[in-house]
Amino acid sequence: MKEIKILKTKVNALTLSELHDKIKGLIVNEQKATIDYLNIYSANIAYEEEWFANFLNSCSIVLCDGKGIQMGAYFLGKEIPSQIAYNRWLWDFFRFCQTEHYSIFLLGSKPGVFQKAIEKINENGYKLILDGYHGYFNKSNHENDKVIDIINEFCPDILLVGFGMPIQEKWIIENRERLNAKVVILGGAFLEWISGSVKLPPKFVTKFGLEWLYRLVLEPRRLAHRYLVGIPLFFIRIFFYRFLKNRSNFP
Repeated sequence: MKEIKILKTKVNALTLSELHDKIKGLIVNEQKATIDYLNIYSANIAYEEEWFANFLNSCSIVLCDGKGIQMGAYFLGKEIPSQIAYNRWLWDFFRFCQTEHYSIFLLGSKPGVFQKAIEKINENGYKLILDGYHGYFNKSNHENDKVIDIINEFCPDILLVGFGMPIQEKWIIENRERLNAKVVILGGAFLEWISGSVKLPPKFVTKFGLEWLYRLVLEPRRLAHRYLVGIPLFFIRIFFYRFLKNRSNFP
């Protein structure tokens, strides 16, 4: 797999079919693999938090999740990775899992959301081995142990985790060795998209890379700083890294 360096972390350049082949290989080899994603928000966290950058760089695969990363690669003069965004990719992913007979455990979001997600998956005609649990549990005491026991009893081929960044990454660092899942995929708000709790943006919004604006309109208080400050900051850092990379202190 080709790796492209964006600021302090990698992103893998691969097609959808290559991604599915890699996941299949990881499951066949029974590796305890982790797949994460890179967008402007996670690139900024990785730039500021060494542990987060180290985690992403240790992942088996890091997906390009956004036009911003593609633009960053372009401005750095690097190969532009294909965008594989969860809100569109997961339906192809479920079809792939159905073909390969992989079991999936959905973990995250508010109570009731993963059940709605499973209903939507079933309504769309997918025949998958599915189970799940919400993400609103104490992640440092007996509740955490209980959730891990539930996951391990199901023993999924693939565990999809959606706590949001960087909570989901911290949780995986602390619990990965205890989880009997062959592949863990971190997916942020994937359950909201699947369940319909958050509506997908129109295709033209995605085409022009304006999903951030769509989400900002839906959740202005929560996402204002992430987008209105984070996006310009990311491109300032890209500029410094591209043209002034001999300087030790970037913003």
